[in-house]
Amino acid sequence: MNLINAKLNSYEQVEGTNLYPYYAGFSKKFVENILENITDPNAIVLDPWAGTGITNLVANSLGLQSLGVDINPVMTIISKATLVSEKNLQQVNCDFLSFIDYEKDIENDDPLKQWFTEPTSKILRNIEKYITSPYKIYQDQFAYYSETTCFFLLVLFSVTKKTVKEKFSSSNPTWIKIAKNEEEKLSLSKEDVCNLFKNEFLKCLNKQKQNSHFVSAVKTNFYTASTIDLPILDNTVDFILTSPPYCTRIDYAVSMKPELAILNFKTNKEFKHLRKSIIGTTTVNKEIFEPKSEWGKSCLDFLNKVKHHESRASSTYYYKNHIQYFNSMFLSLAEIYRVLKSGSTFILVVQNSYYKEYLNDIANHLTEMSLNIGFKSIKRTDFPIKSISSINKRSLKYSPLKENFESILILNK
Repeated sequence: MNLINAKLNSYEQVEGTNLYPYYAGFSKKFVENILENITDPNAIVLDPWAGTGITNLVANSLGLQSLGVDINPVMTIISKATLVSEKNLQQVNCDFLSFIDYEKDIENDDPLKQWFTEPTSKILRNIEKYITSPYKIYQDQFAYYSETTCFFLLVLFSVTKKTVKEKFSSSNPTWIKIAKNEEEKLSLSKEDVCNLFKNEFLKCLNKQKQNSHFVSAVKTNFYTASTIDLPILDNTVDFILTSPPYCTRIDYAVSMKPELAILNFKTNKEFKHLRKSIIGTTTVNKEIFEPKSEWGKSCLDFLNKVKHHESRASSTYYYKNHIQYFNSMFLSLAEIYRVLKSGSTFILVVQNSYYKEYLNDIANHLTEMSLNIGFKSIKRTDFPIKSISSINKRSLKYSPLKENFESILILNK
């Protein structure tokens, strides 16, 4: 198998033809290069960290059945939106905006109020309620959203995210600030919001029409779940292509805070729970695990260096944070082994990182973990990259010559 660089180029990250550009994804060309090698038309492809669903999108275009799993419901909705058919797109418009009662009361703790005034929060919330109202009867309503419903939610995500980032972005491109007081909050009229929605709708519509070549959305299923407990039967998956969360203390929940606010994830309830549950979270849970021999020598040696580093909080917060990451990754790899058929392939795209001057060779750590679980290592290919971790200029004092690379691991069960 001839491997190419998985990294999105700068155009794809910011705009491109991706329906919802996302910095942590990999390129469509890379996925096509991998999945075109699958010869069994009945093969089931899985991406357990599906993100925006690019693996499933390409699998669908190739006529393959696929499963996508992500713990973040925002990603599930974006993924489903990418599969809305061209036929359905021809039937949708923004006429419903004129039928919405924008004055309906909203909850006092509505998370949209983190950035928007009460009247503007009402406008956005009532658009969301109108879009999702047919599904409110279901307990797990996200699972029932149609591709068209997800498409409209994606448009609302985009409007909200872009509006918020104009004022509340920071030097860290993944971090979203909140308003310090009422005076800082954004105030938009109903006409402003509706015009933004209509404009974004047309942009997304044009993008999706370029991508609408799918065989059938029936061939693709998405689940909002953790990789530590995959909702998939034993030995049922033929091929896995994925990229797990980075070990660079990127706060994935905060980066998606505006979208989660649209889904009414309360700051101290649903949002807090999700943030704690995402692998790679910057928060440290009270229950901390001891390193295990099954994690492999390279991982244990790295953790020992972190623990005994002279810098502040190395032996406490940072040590615990890394243990939490590797424990979750080991449990996830074990689950992936469980659902994969014997003789099948597992391709993993990972990035290295650094703790101070120490290389955190994730590819090596995860390979050793996988071997201890039962996988066979077939191949590792490294590509040099510019890492997002380089945004922290203070870290350069430890090693101005840090080499960042993305690794493609090919494993076999």
